Amino acid sequence: MRTTLKLWVYILLATLGVSACNDGCRKSADEFTDQFAATFGQVVTVPASDSTPPTVTLTIPDQGSGQMVLGSSSAPVQVPMGRNGFFVVAAAEDPEGIKEVGFVGESRLQCRNEKEGIGQIQTATLLGPTDTDNTGTGGQALTRRWLPRFVDDTYLQCGTGWTRVSASVTLRALGRNFSGPEVISAAATFVW
Repeated sequence: MRTTLKLWVYILLATLGVSACNDGCRKSADEFTDQFAATFGQVVTVPASDSTPPTVTLTIPDQGSGQMVLGSSSAPVQVPMGRNGFFVVAAAEDPEGIKEVGFVGESRLQCRNEKEGIGQIQTATLLGPTDTDNTGTGGQALTRRWLPRFVDDTYLQCGTGWTRVSASVTLRALGRNFSGPEVISAAATFVW
């Protein structure tokens, strides 16, 4: 698996013209490749049991008050949104291997109509995506997996004749190893 990641990075570097550089440049490219491949953790054999839960985080890029990294014991946060969206990252780590990483959450939309007043729509379960490894005991898995998600309000629109009053998306990162229950990060609520 690590070899495959290195191959993709070398293809990317070749595309960017880095492969035609001198020995010093090749050393830098090798270091970059190793750093990129390490972000997925190590390949391990999945054990028959795993008594420790994974570490799960939701990373929100700097929106003016610094980058936020929410774990399972963090306090929930609220993030005021502008016009532009951005990527958040769910990550899960476990020395015995990660089975799944993804997102759970909900969205709320409040709309106004001249005749009917204000109405609210709540979507209780939001989304995936989820990245799952279906190998079991004795198979191979990565010790760290991560998944990005773009957060914006393009799907939070009111119907014809209605005006949006407010909208929000609440996300939590989830992670699961091969033996225990899922672990969920604290919530981040993005508000428009």
